[in-house]
Amino acid sequence: MSTELNEPHDSYGIPASGDRTAPAQGEPEPTASPGRFRLPWLPFSIGAAVGTLVGIGSTLLVTTLDFSGHHFEAAVDECGITAGAWARIGDDGESLSLDHRGDDESSGISVEFLVCILAELEAPDSVIEEMSQTRALDGRQSADWDGIHASWAYHPDTGLDVVLSRS
Repeated sequence: MSTELNEPHDSYGIPASGDRTAPAQGEPEPTASPGRFRLPWLPFSIGAAVGTLVGIGSTLLVTTLDFSGHHFEAAVDECGITAGAWARIGDDGESLSLDHRGDDESSGISVEFLVCILAELEAPDSVIEEMSQTRALDGRQSADWDGIHASWAYHPDTGLDVVLSRS
């Protein structure tokens, strides 16, 4: 037996005096305390992981926000329409009026341009379908999506007239 048996030991069999002599033959090897095992890189790794997640989240948030105030102008430009009498930007870029060509009209935007603008503004298929099924008897209809309010009316003579605004 070891001569250190009379000395006080901690719960892991290590003498309290700090003397770390080898155990006597037949005695088990003392194990390290979980509290004494250090990972100097762990706080840095956790901080780096948290910082990366915060950075990615912030980047995603900022890139999805539209600070320009010209959402409607971008849609008109992307579809190759010249803003004018049939596609009017109003309220400092906060609204867009679209005048579709009806049977009795010689001018106005085509269905293709109207659908292009709605697609650029990410209008749900359900809203586009509601617009295409509107009859003159239905009166003015409306729908909302992603911060955009749309109202429209249809008559065969004047076509589908749509007003879009930020809601």
